[in-house]
Amino acid sequence: MQMTFGAVADPQANAAWTGLHEALVHAIQLITPKELCWRLKIKGQYLSDAIKGVDRKGIRAEWIPVILEMAPESARAAILKSLASPFGYEIERRRELTLEERFERLEKRVASRFGQAGRELLEELER
Repeated sequence: MQMTFGAVADPQANAAWTGLHEALVHAIQLITPKELCWRLKIKGQYLSDAIKGVDRKGIRAEWIPVILEMAPESARAAILKSLASPFGYEIERRRELTLEERFERLEKRVASRFGQAGRELLEELER
């Protein structure tokens, strides 16, 4: 079932939907509708009707991961922020681990997965 504008009495939910819809439409424009239609295997008119809410059509939830995948970083951030912000959450991109942090995680996993043999192997590396 597609949510249409004003379909829910909760103003917070309506504001969240409006923000999400605007962010999705902006991302679709950046991707170009033709490319998105090809990926979703839908016709351009269907996408156009869905964006405008014609004939009870709407942007489908299962399209969102595809839109996120295809959209530039700034559009992805706007989509995710539009979902989280109205409910008091913040979206932050995960930072890349340093080489030292990656090695530390690897050491812990080797020790836990391989038990004593893993710990002995790690000790050998330190010699």
